[in-house]
Amino acid sequence: MPYDAHPTGGDLKKFWDGTGIVCDWAETPFNRIDLDDKIKDAVALMESGTGRKFIAQLGTRTYDPPRGPRGFLSLGQDLCSDPDLESSILITAAGAQLTLGQTCFLGPENSDNDGLPWSLLEISMLGTPAYSARRSVSITGYWGYSARMPDDVWSAELAMAALAMAPQVELALTNGVAKIEDVVYASGSFTPLSTQIALWRQKFDAVVANKKKVVI
Repeated sequence: MPYDAHPTGGDLKKFWDGTGIVCDWAETPFNRIDLDDKIKDAVALMESGTGRKFIAQLGTRTYDPPRGPRGFLSLGQDLCSDPDLESSILITAAGAQLTLGQTCFLGPENSDNDGLPWSLLEISMLGTPAYSARRSVSITGYWGYSARMPDDVWSAELAMAALAMAPQVELALTNGVAKIEDVVYASGSFTPLSTQIALWRQKFDAVVANKKKVVI
């Protein structure tokens, strides 16, 4: 399910609880690690790796006028296509408001049906004002991937935050004298933490690859 925000330190604690590792949250290593900072670092890695902001925020961006007969503009950023936010979109050229579906069109086509953001603007050369000044095209709307946090991105950020904690967790749980493979899980199994670390890395990398923005 989509989320209203990025994960928190509390979510990261629950994530570690779910691994089955026997942990006392009142003791080391968790009372010495800022879980919220680990989440912030994971969010930054996700956004830099994909080139996207995943929770849309209202704002205005300006562009030079398009060139060529069809008037295509690459937005360079995601414009949220959520139907509930469409009424917030305001597009002007040379100070005159354009009408979506008539004098301008957002693309790629069907992005809204596919749950993907807009990344292109086509301005019809017919019936629109003449313009030549720089930054004469203005777009107001919710800039970002979606109105709510995609669940795969949310989970991947948690996985990366846990991965970043793993060396500290290993050292604290073993007190530096035992191999991590010897750490006992709540289930009684001895599955190495290294196995879970590899899975967390795979999950994060897969989501980054899937969500990575391609600028046209």
